[in-house]
Amino acid sequence: MLTRIAASRPRALIFVLVLALGYPYATAVGIWSGWLQPSTLPFPMRVGFNIIFQLGLLALLDGILRGQRRSWRDLGLGFSWLDVLHGLGLWIGSYLLSALVYTIAWYLSLAITGQPLVLRPSNLEWLHDGPFVMLLIYTLTNPFFEELIVRAYAMTELSDMRLPSDLIVLLSVLVQTGYHIYQGVPSMLLLSSTFLLFALYYAATRRALPIVIAHLCLDLFGLLSYR
Repeated sequence: MLTRIAASRPRALIFVLVLALGYPYATAVGIWSGWLQPSTLPFPMRVGFNIIFQLGLLALLDGILRGQRRSWRDLGLGFSWLDVLHGLGLWIGSYLLSALVYTIAWYLSLAITGQPLVLRPSNLEWLHDGPFVMLLIYTLTNPFFEELIVRAYAMTELSDMRLPSDLIVLLSVLVQTGYHIYQGVPSMLLLSSTFLLFALYYAATRRALPIVIAHLCLDLFGLLSYR
């Protein structure tokens, strides 16, 4: 089956993205709209399913790449100490950019509505529930899932289809931002500044490991701040 899928890279891209984004988008919109409650399933089942889901999609993409006689290196995933330094720089840069965007939004809200913007991400209670080890495993898998599939793979394939780079960056940011709507619209829009930074970096360098490291640092510190 993978050989048939690999015969057409555009079809393979659609196949992977539909599988990878269908579940996150359905649950995110469901939680945001209120018809789906995060606590419906027991904690270990919810987080365990997410871990298996993400690892399964990464394994599927690995098989597709092999069927196309490619590897993760074709998506920019390799190791060098420079990548580690770049990743730490992106992590720090994302905090600075988010702080700048939030400050601008705070003053705009104050000027327009008379009230400063209060940012409280929603539906993150699960970060302080349940076994820490399981949450840690999920925190370690999530950056690879998001940055290798939604960022590196999708942007590489769209670039090889000769789409304009500005459009590719925009699509990457919109797609990744959209399934964070469960945190609330203000938080989702603030996250888009980080995703824009990551997308611009990948478009300029085609290096995937630095953005994985930066995303991993953000998730780890986010997890620790909720414990």
